[in-house]
Amino acid sequence: MLELAVSFLVLSIIATFAGGLAALRLKKRLKLLVAFSAGLLVGVAFFDLLPEAFGLSEARFVSISIALGFLLYLVLERFILMHACEGTECGSERHSHPSAIAAIFGLVFHRFLDGLVIMLSFKAGVEIGFLVALAIVVHSAPDGVNSITVLLLKKRQKFLQWFIALAIAVFAGAGLGFFLPLQENQLGFLIAFIAGWFLYLGASDLLPEVHREERSIPALAATILGFVLIAIATGLFSF
Repeated sequence: MLELAVSFLVLSIIATFAGGLAALRLKKRLKLLVAFSAGLLVGVAFFDLLPEAFGLSEARFVSISIALGFLLYLVLERFILMHACEGTECGSERHSHPSAIAAIFGLVFHRFLDGLVIMLSFKAGVEIGFLVALAIVVHSAPDGVNSITVLLLKKRQKFLQWFIALAIAVFAGAGLGFFLPLQENQLGFLIAFIAGWFLYLGASDLLPEVHREERSIPALAATILGFVLIAIATGLFSF
């Protein structure tokens, strides 16, 4: 279990930078990947996390945990994380030195949360951990555009330093998740909390951005594909 979790942690780091660099070169395809990752996130929440959470805990407590996960990510994104920054905006002269620094620290904190969620998900179960980690890794690729764009605003000699900081943040979050005591009766609350997080990220953050354009049929198809693949995967795991 630990080996698999570490593998996904490494993959999330690679996906962030490899995906970010690739997406900067293939901007026309970026929205398809974002739409696909949104489908994965929402699919994992509906087909895997929520059924598991309701099976482990009382419905009213699960509902509260879902709402807390949803609202907490809303607050974090509003004041700490950086998601909606387009590449051209991030690179514009309007972004001062202090704002670039703030954005970088937001990205570091984001990676910390990714590592924490991946490790806690694997502690809840291999199936849950696998699907949650898969969704995070796929989402890390288009999300890497923000990372690469902001890091490139800094001097090139500092690029490697921030790259290492992002990698350390992922494993620091995972380390906290590994040593965090987790009782069996707390699993339902944790899983529901992550589901609320995924629902906000997929449905309220990514999808509106993807479907802003009139011609969004390919993006819609990519979203449905991600959703259906998770439905199939959870069905296979249940046998």
